[in-house]
Amino acid sequence: MVSTQYFFAMNDSDALAMIGRLARIVTHDGHAAGLKPAQWEALRYLARANRFSRTPGALTAYLGATKGTVSQTLMALERAGLIRKSADPADRRSVRLELTEAALSLLPRDETLRFEAAM
Repeated sequence: MVSTQYFFAMNDSDALAMIGRLARIVTHDGHAAGLKPAQWEALRYLARANRFSRTPGALTAYLGATKGTVSQTLMALERAGLIRKSADPADRRSVRLELTEAALSLLPRDETLRFEAAM
């Protein structure tokens, strides 16, 4: 017996609307977890970045945000115990960012994982 499946034609605007809706759901769930969307984005970036790219400047470029906005985001993450800042041993003027154990344990609960699975 063949099951009946329903298909519909999705145009580009429908697809964009669906992606936008899923993004809003993920953003809302990020707030519910106690982190703002920019804080989640920073954690995601730092989790994927190599050791040379885990700097405030690289994060600023990635997010396309201002230095002040990224600075506030990093201060909030540091207060929450999710990142550590340290001086680069090769260049004491440069700051390196590291995820803490608390951040590493939080990342598997990232709502974008559900979004990626749905896609």
